[in-house]
Amino acid sequence: MARFTGGPISAGSHSRRGRRVAYNDRERGEPLRHGGRHLHAATTRANQRPGGGSGRDPAAAHAPTTDAPALPGSKYYTLRYLLNALLAAGESVMRFPARSEDTAVLVAALRALGARVRWEREEADWRLRVAGTGGRLQAPPDGVLRMGNAGAVLRLLLGIGALLPELRLTTDHPDSLGRRPNADLLAALESLGIQVEAQGTAGCLPITLRGGPPRGGAVSISGARSSQYLSALLYLAPQLPEGLTITVPDDAACAGAGGHRSGGGARSALVSRCGRADVCAA
Repeated sequence: MARFTGGPISAGSHSRRGRRVAYNDRERGEPLRHGGRHLHAATTRANQRPGGGSGRDPAAAHAPTTDAPALPGSKYYTLRYLLNALLAAGESVMRFPARSEDTAVLVAALRALGARVRWEREEADWRLRVAGTGGRLQAPPDGVLRMGNAGAVLRLLLGIGALLPELRLTTDHPDSLGRRPNADLLAALESLGIQVEAQGTAGCLPITLRGGPPRGGAVSISGARSSQYLSALLYLAPQLPEGLTITVPDDAACAGAGGHRSGGGARSALVSRCGRADVCAA
């Protein structure tokens, strides 16, 4: 049984377009997503007037505190750990996952693809228990994965979605995720023999993939727009009989607050080997 730790504990606050994001499956006992902080009772009392009012006590405002801040788990770690668990054989347990809309979308997708996923309450937080598929995905009951507004989830699932004979990916956010371009990744899948239907030249949702799984082989993918394209192919590669040799003709844009880009110009060395995926920078 694999155990993953998905970053620091607690949920923190989260919003999209100024609204709070919440999800709750009461039948499964899954967590409700809250915007805002959970305050300790002692902190709340310190901020009340002695007479029972709701104003701030000036003395309490300067009082030292020993409370450790409750930091959110990493969304990016959580998504990748969940994909690892989906493709692995046996059971995986992830502690302190990020509780976000992206996590909820991916958990629903894992269930649709054949994994068994259960939220479990821990003393300090929540954990996810996943019984994986060993790389043998099943098609969703209606053939559709619904991506909500989760862009990273979409791109990562486009890679392993090529393992299925047919898969359709949709969104109910046409003005946000529905405008996210995916053309570079879709072109790479087409070069492997996957038939692709998408909206416009940018490769927007809804997207339908047909003809999987591919055998593998050589593929080129630009990393200039997003490193998520390369990540999607790296998850796909070990599942293919012939693996993949991936050429990245430019620098990969890495996700992060500072918009960091890796590398420094054209390179010709073998960068790394991941499973049966050879990754080269041309």
